[in-house]
Amino acid sequence: MKSPNNVELEDLYYEVSILLEGVLYFAGVKKQNLQKAAEIYTQIIDDVLQNSQANGVDEVLEVVKFMKINHKELFE
Repeated sequence: MKSPNNVELEDLYYEVSILLEGVLYFAGVKKQNLQKAAEIYTQIIDDVLQNSQANGVDEVLEVVKFMKINHKELFE
């Protein structure tokens, strides 16, 4: 049986993953590529932001901009 904290974390993870796919969709990712794009996003975020001064939403925008340049095939 899962503890209430594990259930809450799983629910939060699910909601965050849906939000990330929504952000990527509105950034121009093709619907059929959303899951792959979300996986790539989570794999590259640390590297992309390593020397960045971006904070908050600007971090997200910087990673999406990087993806648009380096993973064009995912976008419309």
